[in-house]
Amino acid sequence: MGAGPVPCSAAVPEVTLQHTVLANARTTLRILALTGVSVAVVVGLAVALISGSLVLALVVAAVVGGLAIVLVSTGAAPVVRSAVGVRPLDAPPARLVNKLEGLGATAGVDAPRLATAPIAGAHALIVGERGGAATLVVTPDLVEALDRIELEAVLARQLVLSRSGSARLHTVAAVTVGLPALSAELAGRPGVGGLARAVVVLALPLRPLAGWSRRSLARLHGSDGAFEADRTATSLTRYPPALATALEKLAAGPAPPPLTALAVVWTDAGPEGRARVADRIDALREL
Repeated sequence: MGAGPVPCSAAVPEVTLQHTVLANARTTLRILALTGVSVAVVVGLAVALISGSLVLALVVAAVVGGLAIVLVSTGAAPVVRSAVGVRPLDAPPARLVNKLEGLGATAGVDAPRLATAPIAGAHALIVGERGGAATLVVTPDLVEALDRIELEAVLARQLVLSRSGSARLHTVAAVTVGLPALSAELAGRPGVGGLARAVVVLALPLRPLAGWSRRSLARLHGSDGAFEADRTATSLTRYPPALATALEKLAAGPAPPPLTALAVVWTDAGPEGRARVADRIDALREL
């Protein structure tokens, strides 16, 4: 890569981006609303059967359904961070900070909060917070494994997931549509604690729905979700080969934790996981 970056024609029109932002926001709100309604129906029926009062059941259902929406909206990101084992990144490398600031200015988004996780291999994960904020989780090996241009490409990919609302959508989906699968998969991992442990326990009755949960997540992620995120990232860096070589390096190391609900927000694990990384690399080389 001695020749350095060269312009490419992968820029994404602003109107396309705005359409994606609105679509992701609508889907996120729809998931939150359906969650609230589902909880309200279950609670309302229980109260009606116990008390025999339809009015009381409706009032309690409305209150509990509203609280469920607020709880999921505020708690989705903390649960995801707990599931991954996220911890603060106290002294981030200077080139990581500099790259994020530059890319954030180019993309028109605030730089995400930085965090890390004790996971083997070079990986990056983006967690969508409330209000358009995000937390970027980088494993200890990421900065050392990639050169300057490759690191920029990986960071750009995660930033576009935040900018488009995709990170927020999939963070919320992980604890709603993906809750049965998340609970089942976390139950098989040692050392799970905090909010993640609470999810494992509280969602135990939902585990028989884990198969349905995984299929629903796959439909939500879409077959081209990872490819689209890769392509959009090149609109910031204008150098697709950098992301291609970065993906090769990431895929050569250990895979990220096998959590279906979070696969799409890891750089090297798309909707079907690592099986499609080679296809994504080929697609990038054709841009």
